[in-house]
Formats: sequence, C-alpha cells, structure tokens
Amino acid sequence: MRLSRVAGLSLALTLAAGCRGQPKCHGELDHDDLLRLQELSETGKYPCKEHLEPAIEVTREGVTLSGRPVAPAAELPTGPAPKRIHGLFSALKANREIWKQVNPGRPFDAHPNVHLDGQSAFVVGAGALMTVAYAGYPQATVRAGNVSFEMLYAVPGPPTPDEEAKPTTELWVSERAGRGYSALLREGSVVRAASPELRFEGVPGWIALECASRADPCAKVLVLDLSGDFIVAASLVQSIGGGPGFRTGPPLLRFAMPGS
Repeated sequence: MRLSRVAGLSLALTLAAGCRGQPKCHGELDHDDLLRLQELSETGKYPCKEHLEPAIEVTREGVTLSGRPVAPAAELPTGPAPKRIHGLFSALKANREIWKQVNPGRPFDAHPNVHLDGQSAFVVGAGALMTVAYAGYPQATVRAGNVSFEMLYAVPGPPTPDEEAKPTTELWVSERAGRGYSALLREGSVVRAASPELRFEGVPGWIALECASRADPCAKVLVLDLSGDFIVAASLVQSIGGGPGFRTGPPLLRFAMPGS
C-alpha cells in the first residue's frame, strides 16, 4: 500500500510538471517563465529558437521576427542614408536580454537568418542589417531575393593597441544613380589605390585584380555607399567573398553614413 502511495505521488508530480506548459519566449515574462526556461536550457531543450536563431523577414509591408510583426512599413528607412528600424531593434534586444538572464555567464552565440525582399531598396536592406548588428547580432546569414551571403558586421568598439598603431585597411565601393561606381583601398585617410569610374559588372574585376597582388586579406572592412536595390549590394558582397585577396575569409561589412 505504501509503495502504491509513493508511485501515485510520483505520477502526480510528473503530471503537474507536464501541465506547467511552455514558457513564453517574448513579451513580459514572469518569474515562473524564467525559471522554466532555465530548467529547459539546462536539459538542452531550450524552446525559444528566436533568441539565438531569429528569422527576420523584411518586405514592403514591414518587418517580422520569427513570424510576428515588429515594425510596420512606416518604420522602414527612406532617404539617402540607412537608419535603425526601432521596432526590430527593440524586439531583438529584448530577446537577447531574456536569453542572457536565463543563461548567465554563457556566450551569446547567435546567428540570425535575414531574408530581404528582392525589390528592397539599399537603404532598407542596409538599415535592417545595421539594426540586427547593433542589437547584438553581428553575424547573420543574409538572403536578398535569390542572392545570399554570410555577414559579420563591423560594429564599432574601442580600438585595440594594434589598430591604434596602424589604421584599418578598408575597401570602399561607392555609387550614385547614373554616375557609375568607384572602388578604392584606403588606410585611414591615405588612399592606396583608386579605380576609374566603373560599370557595376567591372567592380568585382577591379577588386580581384588590385587585391591579387596584396596580402590576404586585402582589406579588413568592406564599406558600401550605394543606392538602388539592395540585391546589387548582396551580389557584390557574394562575389568578393572567397575571391582574390579574401580567400582566408570575407571582410567585415559596414555601410557608409553621412560624414564617414
């Protein structure tokens, strides 16, 4: 009889644990949600994929994060320069903070998937990627239409002693509507090489030729100052990665801002 009571109590506790349900992954989480997430994390059953592997979709209707709307079309950047998308930034930052609360002391090894509509403007795509990076997700797989690339964004931080001694080598690609493209390699304010005006299809060739005779990597940072559709920028990043001068890995990515 005593064994039967023990077995019954064990079954009741198991059923009670199962009835606690799935904790919330976003929004206002209470103490029980956080405790439950900690328990699941410790057993390798963390249920909130959107914290480490968020799926970000950018269309003309706005931005969704793992299926839920976080920024309307009115928040998408317009004008000549990329801008932060506030709804996306807030949602990603909240996700990161929840994960760090649940997993104190563990590295935040996150890798989002960002999908941009093939017709997205450059300022929209650049604004979305800058937002993702500054929210604490600098590494991402990016797809614009049918073009994809791996991004590691150059989020600014305090310079290292080596960087203070020697300026960072940057590869700049610039374009203005109707005026072609230009590329240059520079260290700080010193220009090491500059292209003539190029058609878009000539940009990767100039970079490959110029970088073939230089140490790999040819530049630490790729800076894009473009207009038009973002898929053009995505094609350029894809063509440079793994090519001459970048066989040891693609450069960090950065988008030019006014005055940079």
